[in-house]
Amino acid sequence: MDATLAPETRSPAPAPAVSWSLIRIAQAVALLLAGWLIARRRTSLEVTGSLGIGRSAGPSEDAAPSLLRASLIVYTGNPDLSAVSRHRPGKPQLPVSEGLNVLSDLPRALSTDELILHYQPIVSLGDGSVRGAEGLVRWEHPQHGLLGPGSFMQVVEQTGLIAPLTRHVLDRAISQCARWRDSGQELSVAVNLSVRNLLDQDLADDIGSLLNRHSLPPDALQLEITESMIMTDPDSSLRTLVELSDLGVELSVDDFGTGYSSLANLRRLPIDQLKIDRSFVTPMLKDESDLIIVRSTINLAHDLGLRIVAEGVEDRATLIRLASLGADLAQGYHLSRPLPVAAFEDWRRHPVD
Repeated sequence: MDATLAPETRSPAPAPAVSWSLIRIAQAVALLLAGWLIARRRTSLEVTGSLGIGRSAGPSEDAAPSLLRASLIVYTGNPDLSAVSRHRPGKPQLPVSEGLNVLSDLPRALSTDELILHYQPIVSLGDGSVRGAEGLVRWEHPQHGLLGPGSFMQVVEQTGLIAPLTRHVLDRAISQCARWRDSGQELSVAVNLSVRNLLDQDLADDIGSLLNRHSLPPDALQLEITESMIMTDPDSSLRTLVELSDLGVELSVDDFGTGYSSLANLRRLPIDQLKIDRSFVTPMLKDESDLIIVRSTINLAHDLGLRIVAEGVEDRATLIRLASLGADLAQGYHLSRPLPVAAFEDWRRHPVD
């Protein structure tokens, strides 16, 4: 659930002046970090920093709430782009589950293998065979049980934690796909990327290293991006996508039709596949306009030499209609929910028709 502090019932006291010594400390840290990065990368960087300050309610208050308030300010961003921001009761904060502190718990989860993948099958509409699976992260939290990405990903995507999390997910997915292939199952695996991943200059090299480590052919890995991710920084994103394509991995535009990119942008991308968003697929048998969008997208993709995956398939009638429209692949709850590895293997032996 969203964690917010109740607004004060009386007018808050004026904010105390922020100590200039704190600002100087923050500036010094930023300069030291910039110098280290320049020495390592041998390049010029523009470095900015944020300092979050959370005032204690009193001498008896534990340090953790104050630190959490300060970290929330930093990680949620500061709309006026000033370097120093003060927490105010009632200010929107990062969405976290009650009692779950993503910022402190996730680094431990990465080192203790609490983060696992469930796999949702992707099925050919031509012959009904399983072509691959999408790897979706889950968190086996020691106190909160199994958590879906909705409980933590929004926090992670706004912080530096997204890089180690993505690499952990990629390592898991690539390793599992290599095991499938070693056992004679010619499956592929798909992994979602974040907008911050596309701005990571080391992403292609890191993925290449993982593929080599697990001896997986690059074309067995599909990386899913969204239209809105690309539009955040089109030039940087395109450079990263070209590097990934040159590496040999396959690129898929996820949730196609819900973003804001144009066909001019689409044709620039070195992509292999479009995934039609579930918001069009699920209701298409009841809404003629959705059916038209699905049919047009299938034709567009094929004219561009791309495969089509229809996600959000909830019933057999939709599956049959998609096949008649010429869609290549399908994914959705009618076929299977995301499953742990063992359950995925069981499902493969007894798939839904």
